Amino acid sequence: MAGSVRSRSEVSATGSMGSRIDTMASRDRMIAVGFTVAMWVVLLFTYFAVRPSVPSAAVSVALILSLLVLGVFNTASMVAMIRSYYKDKEFIYREDLLNLDRNRQQKEALRAERGR
Repeated sequence: MAGSVRSRSEVSATGSMGSRIDTMASRDRMIAVGFTVAMWVVLLFTYFAVRPSVPSAAVSVALILSLLVLGVFNTASMVAMIRSYYKDKEFIYREDLLNLDRNRQQKEALRAERGR
């Protein structure tokens, strides 16, 4: 189990790792909600912008149904993604945070070698 071996700095950062994971997960959740709201705004804007040039009521109904189907399926996929990320957030974000920490340490070591 070579993947379970941690450096001293990783072990000391483990206490804050949970809060960092929660922060990243909540940020991703807010971005997903923002994109979903933006999608609905664009769908509604597009419908109301095109509505005056729609030739018949049947086409208008088709546009509304298409808008609803597209919006509902995309919203459902975002909800599923958010649930999946919440359920597996430890697995998803831990490795990213460890890599960010390693990269930061390597950059600091390079700066120290160069005398900056």
